Amino acid sequence: MNIFLSQKEAQIHQHRSRSSYLRDIENGLCTKPIKIGPRSVVWLANELEQIRAARIAGLADSDIKELVTKLHQERQNNYFSSIGEP
Repeated sequence: MNIFLSQKEAQIHQHRSRSSYLRDIENGLCTKPIKIGPRSVVWLANELEQIRAARIAGLADSDIKELVTKLHQERQNNYFSSIGEP
C-alpha cells in the first residue's frame, strides 16, 4: 500500500525547509511530486524513506540523483505492469 505525504509532511520527513526542499527537487536530489488533483500534489513515503536512508548512509549527491532517477523509473514501470503493457 502506498502512503501519500503532503508537501508539508514530506518537508518534515526530510527535515528540510520549504525552499531547501524545492531546491532538492529541482536539483534531482528528491523525487518529483505526484499530481492527484488540480491543486494537490503528494509524495510517496517509501520513496522519501529510501532517500533518507541514502543520506544516513552517507551517499554522495551523485548517488542520490541516481536513486531518484531509479525511483521515477519504478513509478512508470509499476504503472505499466499494472495495466499489462511493456
